[in-house]
Amino acid sequence: MFRLTCYIITLFSPVVLLICVFLQDVHATDKPVSCQDLFQKHGSLSGIFEIRTKCGEKWAFCDQQSRGGGWTVIQQRNGLTGETFWNRSWEDYKIGFGTPHSESEFWLGNDVIHDLSNRGKRPALLRVELFGDRTPRSKWENSYFVSEYDFRIGNETANYELEISAHRPLKKLSNGSLPRADPEYFVGNASFGWYDITTDNKAPFSTVDKINDPLPDCVIKFHLGGWWTKWCGTVSLNGEYTPEKMGGGYGLNWLFNGSYFIHPRRTRMMIRQRWDDL
Repeated sequence: MFRLTCYIITLFSPVVLLICVFLQDVHATDKPVSCQDLFQKHGSLSGIFEIRTKCGEKWAFCDQQSRGGGWTVIQQRNGLTGETFWNRSWEDYKIGFGTPHSESEFWLGNDVIHDLSNRGKRPALLRVELFGDRTPRSKWENSYFVSEYDFRIGNETANYELEISAHRPLKKLSNGSLPRADPEYFVGNASFGWYDITTDNKAPFSTVDKINDPLPDCVIKFHLGGWWTKWCGTVSLNGEYTPEKMGGGYGLNWLFNGSYFIHPRRTRMMIRQRWDDL
């Protein structure tokens, strides 16, 4: 059985966007536990679905087209809705905010991300997509960047500590010999294996009201928002969308090629388990 659900998204005052979608009603025990679970049961339809997590039921946007499907989108930004990110509270980031949709801006919530990234024996896969660069006179104005990483985060007691590493091309067999190609291996062009988001491995999560960065000024001075910051760091996709300064690590930024900060027009982060780790 399907029901019509509508969302009102503010683009810019006084213009609003009304989005209506059909959502399927199912019994709680029949609901998928992730978009990957949904993909296995029902195929490659992307959209908004309710999933069961350890934190309760949660609406999520599922991307079933990108590289094999099964992705649960945990973050999305485009600057169109006016959704604020950088100065939200610890509690906001804990439970999530915004309405998941293909054209909306949202954060799924740290508790849910912790659950989804810790279901397998190995870390989940994190896929990061970046669209364009808003920095004036950038040669990457219309570029598309994507990379994948091994990823999981700790629980709230551990300040949602980040565990992230480059996606390795080889893995050993169970007897420790004869490395073979990892069928999930994908690198992309957003990272080059040095001085990138993986530099922030073991960083705790920080918000404006709970700063865990050893350099406390980073979160507020640079408007980095809720993110895994460590001595400021190399990335903050939840930073202020249009900071007073472009470049130099301010606001929503991504350190590209270890030397240049880009300010993407759109961002998307999504996770799933490896198919052989279900």
